[in-house]
Amino acid sequence: MSSSRSSPGEPATGSAPDVTSPDPIERIAYLLGPSDGTGVFAPAGDRWRLPARDTPRAIVWGRSPLPSGTRRASALRAVFARERALGAARRGRGARVHRIPPQTLGGSGGRNALRSMLLGGAVVELPLAGPRPRVLDAAVHVAGVRLSEGPLHLSSSGSILARVRAGDGAAVLRVGVAGAPGDPARGAAALAHLSPHNIPVPRLLATGEAAGASWSLETALPGRRPGGGSAQVSRDAAALCAALPPGNGPPAAPRRDLEALAALLPERADALRALAHSLRGTLRALPSVLRHGDLWVGNLLVDGGRLSGVVDWDAWDPGAVPGADLLHLHATGRRIAERCELGEIWESHPWRDEAYRSLLDGASATIPGDVLAIAWWAGELRGTVSRHPSRAADERWLAINVDGVLRTLRP
Repeated sequence: MSSSRSSPGEPATGSAPDVTSPDPIERIAYLLGPSDGTGVFAPAGDRWRLPARDTPRAIVWGRSPLPSGTRRASALRAVFARERALGAARRGRGARVHRIPPQTLGGSGGRNALRSMLLGGAVVELPLAGPRPRVLDAAVHVAGVRLSEGPLHLSSSGSILARVRAGDGAAVLRVGVAGAPGDPARGAAALAHLSPHNIPVPRLLATGEAAGASWSLETALPGRRPGGGSAQVSRDAAALCAALPPGNGPPAAPRRDLEALAALLPERADALRALAHSLRGTLRALPSVLRHGDLWVGNLLVDGGRLSGVVDWDAWDPGAVPGADLLHLHATGRRIAERCELGEIWESHPWRDEAYRSLLDGASATIPGDVLAIAWWAGELRGTVSRHPSRAADERWLAINVDGVLRTLRP
């Protein structure tokens, strides 16, 4: 199934959400649509035109956030069109609006609020004809929980996070399309794997499927996401990484990441596979460790100035290069502070920074810098292209973040 696409100036038309689409909005539309399969997804288009009132079936309507780097004039035009349409949907149709912020950056809340205003997307549930439960509601029912008051969190991977009440305590319900990007089963497997270890991660309570959706239920940890990094939080993160369980054999994550990238970026597949092959001998002599895979301030929780938890484990791998998680944390902090891209921060060799090297201990301190660098770059690149498939067609982005790095790695 595929959704019809309206031209920028035309009202949105719709069809059944395509859960295999690379666009995460279509998967979110499926989760917010009725569980009997009668839902329609209508893309908002550049001008945010509302669907016709006489559409016979339930509609979820909207679009993704604008990409970073969108020109200010274009973003402002989109803001006015978006807010006018969302206001009309609320007032005239009693619609339920869910905001989708762009990727949160470190720094002040004001900076992130401005980014959300300029670049944010939205998904809107137009009223159903009669009481019909959503796919999300079916998952809530099977999980045996109650939705808490407050907004849903719509992730860039196409899943939904909701605060719920489980028994007498607070918990987090994650719901995604079964088998698709954003399926919470992957992160749930990481939590199950980590449960015997004394590591501040959510406790997995239950998993299951309902109406084509996969869901997981986990405890809500204390704390909040920090506005930025600190020396203490970095030391706490280093201690957490040192406590992660060792892998079974040499690191396999770099090869898995590069092979996945070769499939996602077929025009660069030969270069990526050649790089994976060149690492085989070096990796064979190294130890491995479980990784988080996306360790940055947005996935940390802090309480009283100390690290209280690490969440969002969907990029985990049981056989990673020791130290790669910490390099991801350090380099991403620099990228946020310097407002630059992955390929640009690569050129400054963050794996040689004293602030990073001082955090390494044990096996991670013995890993060659070039291996750490490739492991970090390949993991972050795979995560970015998987979550944002449009990057695979963005030649400017590819030139900076893929081609520029590959040139430096050629023998």
